[in-house]
Amino acid sequence: MIKLTLLGQRKIPLSALILFSSMCGNNALAVDNTNLVSPLNSSLKLGLLSFDSNVYRSPDHTYNDYFSKKTGPVSVIPIVRRGFYFPISSSLSYERQMAENLVGIKASAAGDFYQNETLRNANQYSIDVDLFGERQLNEAGEINVGFYAGNHSENYTDRDSGMGKTSGQFSISDKYKYKKYGAKTQYKAKFGKFKGAASLLIEKRDYVDTTVVAEYDQVISEFDSDIKYRLKKRTTLGLGYQFSNNDYSDRHARRLDGFLSSLSPLLKYKYHTVNTSFRQRISKKWIGSLGYSKVFRKDVHVGYNDYSEDQVDLKVILKKGDFRIRSLLTYRNRYYPNAFAFDNPVAGKNTYTYMKMANTLKYEYSSHMNLFFKVLLWKVQTQDTRYEYDRYKVSIGGQYNIQ
Repeated sequence: MIKLTLLGQRKIPLSALILFSSMCGNNALAVDNTNLVSPLNSSLKLGLLSFDSNVYRSPDHTYNDYFSKKTGPVSVIPIVRRGFYFPISSSLSYERQMAENLVGIKASAAGDFYQNETLRNANQYSIDVDLFGERQLNEAGEINVGFYAGNHSENYTDRDSGMGKTSGQFSISDKYKYKKYGAKTQYKAKFGKFKGAASLLIEKRDYVDTTVVAEYDQVISEFDSDIKYRLKKRTTLGLGYQFSNNDYSDRHARRLDGFLSSLSPLLKYKYHTVNTSFRQRISKKWIGSLGYSKVFRKDVHVGYNDYSEDQVDLKVILKKGDFRIRSLLTYRNRYYPNAFAFDNPVAGKNTYTYMKMANTLKYEYSSHMNLFFKVLLWKVQTQDTRYEYDRYKVSIGGQYNIQ
């Protein structure tokens, strides 16, 4: 079989590209210059002055670590590290109208890069390439098909010290780094006051092999559906359902006592999510929306890591002249019926609440450039106090677009 190499990492069968091109009909190679649709678009976004108050998401208090069932609780004094960093993201896309269809390719990259040497373990970045096509089926519907590949780099660090994680004398700091590739398809339709979409995705993630601990290699399959109804001219209601299946090829499931055994079956999670939304255009300047999601996770083995999660999202947007203000508040609460904090029955049942506020002020300096000021705040509380933290990030920068 003939294969093409993408990013020098993954190989895509030529047959898949032929199938992709077949969407364009008999004249797939004949470019219709009269219907050129934004052939080249690029964007560069850079935080020129950015600060992080808790780089490694460390607890700000001493806590007892119950992770070891043999030695008992150990008192831990975390070190909260803060400092400046550069957030940067960029994208480049190329689209062409070929026969009756739109096809294209998009490359994007994003990352956070910290300046102090003691914070370099927090550096992370992602690189992605998407090959996509869009076909208009009729006046009300369209179908999109895409193939993609990517690389994600993130260090597995000790939150208490910021040092790379180890297992005995071996480093496992590369545990969270992976390459991915996958395929996705989506159908969108509009009928009167209704808009709907349904999509399918399958993705393979190949994590770095640290040898001494189980890899996170997994296959993700996902179905997503969403429908919106325009109740009034300024009011829109939404309802959605998502199903996701995560199959791990090396990680094993925990027993009901929290013990991790290589004799247990491989870990498999199933997620069911139902979400609702309400969007209201209050005036020409103001837009508000409220969303609620209910998530159920099933640990397929014996249910140790089952949880149910409630999430509320409140968003407000203000547009005034060249200025745009966007505020988003997210609150999550998880209920674990079986899991223990520290995976140790002595520490009690696990609990988890999460709150995040994101505020962005954007100024459109020109048709190609905007300036922004962003403030992000997090607060996480859990019975597993290793993962409790307070954090804020502030960033001032700009974004330049070319179309």
